[in-house]
Amino acid sequence: MFNIFIWIVYMSKDFKEGFKEGFTLGTKLGYKLSKKGCGSTDIEDLFQTGGVLMVVETDPQAAGLGYKADANKVDKTKFPKYADGQNCGICSLYQGKLGSASGGCSLTHFSGKLIAATGWCKFYAKKV
Repeated sequence: MFNIFIWIVYMSKDFKEGFKEGFTLGTKLGYKLSKKGCGSTDIEDLFQTGGVLMVVETDPQAAGLGYKADANKVDKTKFPKYADGQNCGICSLYQGKLGSASGGCSLTHFSGKLIAATGWCKFYAKKV
């Protein structure tokens, strides 16, 4: 414990200010996201995706397209076009790298956000 105190006392002023600023920004970000209904796993996902938000199934546009982050959960009665094995990762609209967990989509409905490679929506078109 004493060693930590010594380390804090001898930290450079710039380091202390940078640490304090980073901590403050992280706290504010966490607070804002929690107010929007994001839990700790959502916040972790945000950091894992480089700060780009994932499309949420409950978003009105995503719901209108029948988007599911897990293609296995698509309602086959609502979307009879869906077939087993279809997912965003092999869709011609998917802009992520092959084998990536998430990526962009050329649909303007999802612009600026990432979709799950394991997802699906009614505009699925197999890559050729």
